[in-house]
Amino acid sequence: MTPKMERMTNAAHAVLVLTAFALVFVVLSVPALASVNVPIADANAQSGSTATTQITISSMINFGAATVTLSYDPTVVQINSVTAGDVGTSTANINNTAGTATIAAYVSTTTGPDSPITFANLELLAVGSNGETCPLTLTVTTLADADGNSIDATPMSGVFVVGTVKGDLDGDDMLTPADAAIVLEIAVGSRPCNATTLATADVNGDGRVTSLDALMILQAAAGTMDLS
Repeated sequence: MTPKMERMTNAAHAVLVLTAFALVFVVLSVPALASVNVPIADANAQSGSTATTQITISSMINFGAATVTLSYDPTVVQINSVTAGDVGTSTANINNTAGTATIAAYVSTTTGPDSPITFANLELLAVGSNGETCPLTLTVTTLADADGNSIDATPMSGVFVVGTVKGDLDGDDMLTPADAAIVLEIAVGSRPCNATTLATADVNGDGRVTSLDALMILQAAAGTMDLS
């Protein structure tokens, strides 16, 4: 191989290496798309009383339409009503005998909203006995953006608890600093937390137990906040 040809070969090799590095950089620079989740918030109410909860959509861009089904134990909780969230008027088929509700909504504009999105608001009636719980099981039948593209989504079910005062972790039917202390123990992992406890302790409804929940319970105990 002549020196000229060798120089050309080395140059070509260098170009290939630089191109490969550039492609790797581009791939690594593209942010991963966040998973679209459709959760329903936990709820609780004394027997014979009502509570509200929401079905929301996270990490969604340009929402277009969705249909979801909620399943529940109708001997524990029933649905009084479903009202619109951020995506127009919801249409709901509630069957409190079977314990199911199918909810659909869509946008009437060419461009839909981005998350955070409240898909629907639900008023729930506690019909079971104090201490009973049941899952609020969500399934997503349809989710699409405003351009008609189907979107994969992960439904996230919740829990309904009868007879528990929101934030009352020690079961004395009152909110006190002792409840806030228990929440802090749960937040740092020194006290276990099952689904029922989570529904009681997660007073801000973000699906976690944190020091913020403890602060809100302290404020409610002092009468400066209403957690209902």
